[in-house]
Amino acid sequence: MKRWIGIGVISIALLFAACGGDDGGGGGDSPLSLQAYFDRVEELGADVDSRQDDLDEPEDAGDASGFFDDQAKILEDNLDDVRDLNPPSEVAARTTPS
Repeated sequence: MKRWIGIGVISIALLFAACGGDDGGGGGDSPLSLQAYFDRVEELGADVDSRQDDLDEPEDAGDASGFFDDQAKILEDNLDDVRDLNPPSEVAARTTPS
């Protein structure tokens, strides 16, 4: 289940990568190559998986709130990291709203 959450987050993050941030999705002066961009996104996804694996599953409803807060923080951090990337034009063109 955690893996599917991570995959979903990466998909959503890709959609919003060029939309967020005041610097146009920057992270450098020139955009990453397509391969470098997806390599970096994959690394960020692996980080999400690792951080989620480190979380203790809630044992009861009382523990669930903290668990979901931790999940949300991981996903928010990931989205910020993806937005900080400077996507190649092929990605930016598909993720920037018309």
